[in-house]
Amino acid sequence: MHLTVDLTRLVFIARRGYLLYPGIIATIPQKLMEYPQKFEVGANRKLTILDNEIIYYNGIRTLRTAQPESLRFGPLPIDVYHFRIGYSYRIELMTEHQSLITIPFNTYFGIGRRKTYEKYQDAVDAIWEHSFQKIYEETIEAFNEGMDIIFSDKYTVCGEGLMLTKRNELIPYEEMQIQDRFEDFVVNSKTDPKLYTTVSYLKDWNWMMLHSLLTGILEQTKAHNNSV
Repeated sequence: MHLTVDLTRLVFIARRGYLLYPGIIATIPQKLMEYPQKFEVGANRKLTILDNEIIYYNGIRTLRTAQPESLRFGPLPIDVYHFRIGYSYRIELMTEHQSLITIPFNTYFGIGRRKTYEKYQDAVDAIWEHSFQKIYEETIEAFNEGMDIIFSDKYTVCGEGLMLTKRNELIPYEEMQIQDRFEDFVVNSKTDPKLYTTVSYLKDWNWMMLHSLLTGILEQTKAHNNSV
């Protein structure tokens, strides 16, 4: 049976991460984004989102993208001589020209961490609404129509489960569970401890779409099994 995915239950999962308080998801109502959206990223660094373009000034030069192809975001510890002095909450975009734009929201010694994190989350929301919401909806539609969804060369979401492409192994939905962690999440089999994969927030592109798609399928698998 090929399960369908309810998009309305998944949007907030894709738009909010598990980065500051692992395991807690902040649900927020959808809203119509108004432009421009402006964010003070740091000293002399600014992010501006227009209706037709994302502009980031990194203090040296201005970077632009009309339609980024991929998104990833997450926390990166800042360590000096084995001492952790802060975190860089990073947003990374792969542009339509295959160039990388890195937008770091840095906080040191815990000073202003919550405010910095909230600003970072708002920026993620704005970028998601601007460039990736439509792509995500099209991904859901494609899956519902019976198509396999390929995430790079590592993962394929198919009707039976998550295919680990390079290992040619399948984690079936009936055996699957997801464990959210601070810098990544783990998808594993409940019955085979050797069958798992780790998805990194800052190494794997579009991880939020993969996580949301799997979460929705698991919810519907559980609902279906409970109704039988």
